[in-house]
Amino acid sequence: MHPLCNSVTVLFLLHREPQRRHRETQRKKAYMKLKDLCSYLDSEVPLSFQESYDNSGLQVGKADTEINSALITLDVTEEVIDEAIKNNCNLVVSHNPLIFGGIKKISDSSLVGRIIYKCIDHGIAVYSAHTNLDIFQNS
Repeated sequence: MHPLCNSVTVLFLLHREPQRRHRETQRKKAYMKLKDLCSYLDSEVPLSFQESYDNSGLQVGKADTEINSALITLDVTEEVIDEAIKNNCNLVVSHNPLIFGGIKKISDSSLVGRIIYKCIDHGIAVYSAHTNLDIFQNS
């Protein structure tokens, strides 16, 4: 059994086709910036819909990052981040937030800390749509 199946992970990879040469010129692909994607997601599934205890939205990442491909999952685990690295995805969109409760420290001695470090080291952003998506779907 695939190791990611244990966490009921759904993978959806959005890869851009390689750039093509056309008469000695190379066209540059226009990638969406993370801040624009976050703004779009917020317009479709507003963060204002989330419950007061929730932490939906951008969890890890730099706003000016150009997104080239995304991995969509239920939970953010080390295995999911490894899959994102393997498939050159620089965005993970999850249902359940990576950072849910208060964090007192970020170190490699905790699971969340290791995931955050791995994301930063590999330039991977994490965005979560949790109760805002649940409420939106039920309305």
